Amino acid sequence: VLDESERDVERLEAFVAEIRARGEDPADYADEGLEQFQPAFMRYQRAFAVFEEAELVEQAARDALAEARAASP
Repeated sequence: VLDESERDVERLEAFVAEIRARGEDPADYADEGLEQFQPAFMRYQRAFAVFEEAELVEQAARDALAEARAASP
């Protein structure tokens, strides 16, 4: 999902670059951009939240393993 989000960011950057290349203001295309890219942003937020949770679980497992190793003879 994070890879997909990176591709979405690339698409958004290309969208903005095309608008600027035409000499137009990207802000004039905010509604269109929001419609196209808000779902991608929401997917990214969900994926990042899962990633953060996984990091916490991993750290807890590492801590528990270290405690178990320290307690064993």
